[in-house]
Amino acid sequence: NGVMPPWQAALTDAEIAAVISYERGLPGNAASPVTTEAVTRLRQALATRKTPWTAAELKAAGGP
Repeated sequence: NGVMPPWQAALTDAEIAAVISYERGLPGNAASPVTTEAVTRLRQALATRKTPWTAAELKAAGGP
């Protein structure tokens, strides 16, 4: 159905921060690393969300 499976229990906050920081540090990217604390805060803020993100929501949040 094209919906990405949830990652809630697959990776720790530290592992998610490491993956995002790696991507942000690749050549051509100039973004700063992401902290474990930032991932924890975001995960807590979105804990009650039960529906997948829509393309419109991602675009409004600054996505591609």
